[in-house]
Amino acid sequence: MAGGRVVTGWCVGALAVLLLAAGCRYPRDVEQTLQRVQGGVLDVGLTENEPWVVRGAEPGGVEVVLVRRLARQLNARVRWHWGAESELIPALRDRQIDLLVGGLVESPWLMDQVALIKPYQESRVTVGFAAGAAVPPSLEGVRVAVPVINKVFLALRDEGAIARRYADRPPTGEPLAAADWWLRAHGYRPGPWTLITDKHVVALPPGENAWLLRVQKHFSDAADVDALLRAETGGERRHEG
Repeated sequence: MAGGRVVTGWCVGALAVLLLAAGCRYPRDVEQTLQRVQGGVLDVGLTENEPWVVRGAEPGGVEVVLVRRLARQLNARVRWHWGAESELIPALRDRQIDLLVGGLVESPWLMDQVALIKPYQESRVTVGFAAGAAVPPSLEGVRVAVPVINKVFLALRDEGAIARRYADRPPTGEPLAAADWWLRAHGYRPGPWTLITDKHVVALPPGENAWLLRVQKHFSDAADVDALLRAETGGERRHEG
């Protein structure tokens, strides 16, 4: 009999949990961001990072195009706010802005600060070779041009390559480390090596589940991100009001 009471008590407890879960509305927003933005104002934080976000008389870039499309779908007016990540991330946590874009890359640090959509685009960083140049079987001893500030130095060293830093513009005709989409847009042939993979995301306030899912679907459904990247890097910027 005692065993029966334990089983019965467990069943009642489990049923209570199920009923409680059924009564919850999911997804939901702590501050009802999605409901507020629809037909209202979408406050977007911007940090300059070409070609994802380009600063000018009017904001431009791949992610700006995607945000404008989202605003049209929501019948919302976009209000842009420029700033550094160090300023905009606290503003996002405090819900002063609804969205943050700027070529953000998924990282444990960023995930601890704010909510992120799942990566909507991946950039494979490799070494590219000018048209007509032979692609070597390995990078051992190959001199590869990289920006002065870069994140592939160690990966190149592991491949045996010699990093040659440049300050302003990349040298013409030399092997060059960059994202594969950038290399193709500039006439380079991407090599087979994956130095790093950048997973691109946008950031939102934590706890806004319905808003997160809506933004996630919009960015994941964008089928022309590669075309937008080529247009931005190839000097054929697309304007979408």
